Amino acid sequence: KHKVLSADENYHKGLEYFKNKNYTKAIEYFKKSGVVGNNNAQFRLGIVYLIQGKRKDAIDWLKKAADGGKSDAQYALGTIYFEDSNYIKGEKYLKQSANNGNTDAQLDLGILFFRKGAEKKAELWLKRASDNGSVEAKYVLGRLYEAYNNKKEAKKWYEKSAKLNHLESQFELAKLLIDMGNENKAKVWLKRASSQGFQEAKDMLKVLEDMTNTTYRD
Repeated sequence: KHKVLSADENYHKGLEYFKNKNYTKAIEYFKKSGVVGNNNAQFRLGIVYLIQGKRKDAIDWLKKAADGGKSDAQYALGTIYFEDSNYIKGEKYLKQSANNGNTDAQLDLGILFFRKGAEKKAELWLKRASDNGSVEAKYVLGRLYEAYNNKKEAKKWYEKSAKLNHLESQFELAKLLIDMGNENKAKVWLKRASSQGFQEAKDMLKVLEDMTNTTYRD
């Protein structure tokens, strides 16, 4: 006689097959677990169907998991709706996921509101993502403050992400420092970005050094 597996056991069996890319077997076990309400299985089932290109089935199962409070499913669903240009549903699910503490959703929402010109909402979500450890959110906060001409805050946030080795931040910080008249400090950041192969930083550093080395004569 076959032992009847619990929802959790079916989920973990499905997970083993999923990791080995045996999607047919993974679906079989995830379904057994998913139909009795296991959120993790529903989410994974949605992901398997996405991999297989079965978008409608994927959305059905991701919705089940999302409605059960699974933040990864809410994020995946939000992303799918945005890809399908269904922005109202996309934003709804991103917000659900972000409110459940999903850092990627918080970052994406922040970027979304930044693009919409909703400064305060963008700032709120980017700061939440930053608090959750997103380096990219710190960089985007720098961009946000610079766009609204708050150079002091822009510099502060670029520095945070630049120190965590975010190359675009190092480059943008250098540009801002040049703008603020601090070329020496700018060079330090350009050198750091250049040493890691960031081409724009190399080009700007060369221009700066050429300017410094040029002696002007009457």
